[in-house]
Formats: sequence, structure tokens, C-alpha cells
Amino acid sequence: MHKIVVERERYGSGDSSRKWGKRLPYIAGCDYEDEPKRVSSARRRQYVSPKGFTDVLNPVKGFLRKSLGRPWNEVYSELRRGLDVRKVTGRHVFQHLDRMVQQHCFEDEKGRIKTSHASRYWSPWVEGFYVHSRTGLLSYARRTSTAERRRQSLQHRTVEGFWIDEKRAYRILDGIWYVVRYELIFVHHEQHEHCQRHAWDVIQRTKVQLRAGNNVLPVQKKQCSREEIAKVRRLIAQWERSLCQRPFRFRRDLRVILGICLVCKKHGCSGHSGIYWNIL
Repeated sequence: MHKIVVERERYGSGDSSRKWGKRLPYIAGCDYEDEPKRVSSARRRQYVSPKGFTDVLNPVKGFLRKSLGRPWNEVYSELRRGLDVRKVTGRHVFQHLDRMVQQHCFEDEKGRIKTSHASRYWSPWVEGFYVHSRTGLLSYARRTSTAERRRQSLQHRTVEGFWIDEKRAYRILDGIWYVVRYELIFVHHEQHEHCQRHAWDVIQRTKVQLRAGNNVLPVQKKQCSREEIAKVRRLIAQWERSLCQRPFRFRRDLRVILGICLVCKKHGCSGHSGIYWNIL
């Protein structure tokens, strides 16, 4: 492992050097002050792409897979015997090892493994290699796919409506479903600089300031009939069924309008509030 991981050329070392030498021939009446006297020998000048470490971590991952079920102290000691941490290369590999293996874990009331470094931006669930908090054995938790993470994030969002066409949509306001008509209002940049325009928003029930460029504004609403409410309920049922499918895939015939994230609302974060997710 030491030969494969550490003793390997750095990427960018095969690029040709851009150093050059030049002899100035004597030319009568020529002004040599305009000729270049020095060329930078910096690495960014010599090579198109600078040199860097070549992280060959697959042998380390393969060794960790073979060591599943062993005590982590024995696995770590064996790696220390094979890699010298006194050198920069060996220390660099152990820096990657600290990120590959989650060592600060705990079990919750239901027996699920969580990490103690979780925050509102990082998931508390452990994925990949980790050290079991009770047994101290090297273990592995299957990673969640991108589609599954997207499905879980969409489950935390509230459904606020569905698009009917380019200008109409079903929207729920105070528990009542409406058919809302939108208009595209364009504001010139010169007009926006001289005087700020305002327009009435039927959803927020207040005047909003129009920005420069295109503005999609709800201008009219009408309460849904019984047939339209039945259609909305079918759309909601189709959306809930699509969230239960595994692997999760977006349905192209559903164009849903999603509102505030319940997890962000719980943490007091408004960064994901009011986002319209149109599935086209």
C-alpha cells in the first residue's frame, strides 16, 4: 500500500516546461532596451496546470472494506505501520482517512447510528465507514443515493399548488383552493432606476415592488369549483404516490408548486421558504 498510495508521480508533472532561453543577436541601430530581460520561473508560469498531490485512495478504501468487523484500533495501528505520518505524503493520507471514517458516533433511542457533528446543513445520519460507539468495530452504513436524498427533502415541503398551464395555477390560500391567473410584466432598467413601480399581488394581498426585467405576478384569483377541487385532490394523490416510489423519479406530467421547508421552519431558517419547484 505504501508503494501505491505514496510513491506515485504528482499530476501535472508530465506537462512540458515553458522555460525558454534566448540569445540576442547584434543588430546595428537596434534598441535592446525593449527586449525582455527576465522571464518568471514560477510554477504557474512554467506549467499550464500546477502540480499537486495525486490522491490514490482506492487501496485505502479496499483495505477498509476488508477490515470491516475488526476493532478500529487494530486497523488504525496497521495503517500507521504501513504509512509514515512524519512525512507530508503519509500525513496527507491520514487526513483523508479522518474524513473517510466517522469516529464520533452514537446510538439514538431506536438504535440508529448518528454523528455528533450534525447541524442544520449536514445530515445527522452516518453514511460510509464509521466506528461503532458501543463495540468499537469498524462498520459500514450504506450511502443514500441522490434520488433518495431528493425524495426525502421533497417530503419536508408543503404543497401549495399545481400549474395548469403557463398562466394559470391551482393555489391554496387559507385552506381554500383558487385558480390564480398570472401575468408577465416587464420593467425596463431605465424605468426602474428613475421610478420604482409597484403592483397588487392577489396572493400576498399587498403591493409588491417590481424588479427590473421580467416579473411573474398573480393578478386574479377565483375559487375552485367542485370539479376543480376533485382534480386537485387527484393531483395531490399522484404527487404523494410519486414520493413513495423507489427509486424516486420526477413525473413530467406533474408541475407542483412547493412552499416552505418544514425542517428549515423548525430551525428558524428562511433560506428555502417560498421556493416554487416546477417539474417540467
